[in-house]
Amino acid sequence: MRHFLAEDYSKVKRKGKGLKSFLKQDIKFIKKEYLRIIGIAGVLIFVIVIFYFVDPAVFLQRKKAASEEPQSPAKNIVVPNITQAPPKEVAGGFPKNLTLNSKTAITGSYSATYPNSPAKQATVEFISSKSPEANFDFYTKWAKDNGWDVVNSSNNGDSISFLYFKKASEQINITIRSSVKIAAGSDIVISYVNLNK
Repeated sequence: MRHFLAEDYSKVKRKGKGLKSFLKQDIKFIKKEYLRIIGIAGVLIFVIVIFYFVDPAVFLQRKKAASEEPQSPAKNIVVPNITQAPPKEVAGGFPKNLTLNSKTAITGSYSATYPNSPAKQATVEFISSKSPEANFDFYTKWAKDNGWDVVNSSNNGDSISFLYFKKASEQINITIRSSVKIAAGSDIVISYVNLNK
């Protein structure tokens, strides 16, 4: 805080200002100092309250423990055991009567089993010389002719179409899209799952 000296008053008086203006100036100075002191006190009270309600040792321990814990994979994700089929061959377990319509090439195939599950999956990816529309119609008819229920389907023409069939404990999922390798052809992925094998 500022100390008032007689010298200050005499300087003000010499300049032609009276006692009144001198006091006004000092009151402004005192108000500024008072607001600054209140601000500092407010910050100190806030910090004290925070430390009172949040134990810094616990906070720092949590932060340290979180940074030291190793990341572990989620426990509910099942990672299958995958066996790739030899090039240009269909994986074992794929139904023999499930036709690869107008197949020109097999681009990939694999079988998969799941830990603690009797389920077995066989998937084949191939290129068909037929259009996506023709393949959609072919597999819809195949399912009905072979006693499969068409649970879900979406025919999007040249875009991606899909079919989902079910029979007892077996399921088939077929994805059909325009081929990027053959004009007017289709790229098809068929996954067959038997839940009781």
